[in-house]
Amino acid sequence: MGFAAPAEDELADTITVGAYLLRDKDASYLLQMSGDSMAEAGILDGDMVVFERSHDYRAGDIVVVLGDDGYTLEYFKKGTPRQIIGVVTGSFRKYK
Repeated sequence: MGFAAPAEDELADTITVGAYLLRDKDASYLLQMSGDSMAEAGILDGDMVVFERSHDYRAGDIVVVLGDDGYTLEYFKKGTPRQIIGVVTGSFRKYK
């Protein structure tokens, strides 16, 4: 048993994963999540996080921060001195 092949006109409304996840492909990077510190945001251990090197972030945005132990994710709070690498724009995971 197989899957029916989609007709060409049905593919007209599709987009690529890159087009969906990347706002600026030249400033976008992937980071694999390790640990469960962002589970409340729906970002789980092993997930891939898409982030954009940018200074365009606001309070409450999830940002990538360079700390003593490497990269970490946290919610941005104004006035907190951190070396922010970029802002998270999306995440995804593989099931197999």
